[in-house]
Amino acid sequence: MAGRDTVHELQPFNGIFAQSLGATGSGGKSTGPIKLDGSFGCLFDINYGSVTATNASVVVTMLEGDATGALNAVATSSVIGGAAALTAAGIGQGARVAHSTKSVSKTVQYVGPHEYVELVLAPKISGGIIASVTALLAPLRQGPATPVG
Repeated sequence: MAGRDTVHELQPFNGIFAQSLGATGSGGKSTGPIKLDGSFGCLFDINYGSVTATNASVVVTMLEGDATGALNAVATSSVIGGAAALTAAGIGQGARVAHSTKSVSKTVQYVGPHEYVELVLAPKISGGIIASVTALLAPLRQGPATPVG
């Protein structure tokens, strides 16, 4: 086999089981703090169900820190794509189109220096939004490879 098989290096965690994100103002659902345990990052796979209300939206936020009780808003440099990536991981208002604004999977990736990361999905207009999140921890951090030659 050519190349490197990264599938076996990923550590999946079910961050949020498929469920309603709750009513507007409820704070939504959180993965809870995820310990990176030496991993160089975490990819969040967000799966949204069939959203019917055209005024429904979900805002995605991320927290980071070195202790579970002291997580703060993520630095934009800690997210691949910055703040725009967090916005794109949510669902905005508008017409519902399969695989775009409903029944869609979106990703956002954390690559910051902290030991804990947490993802929060918060509905801004309650529309019976069902979602789930799987967190995939990247391989462990390693030192730079020595160049050959």
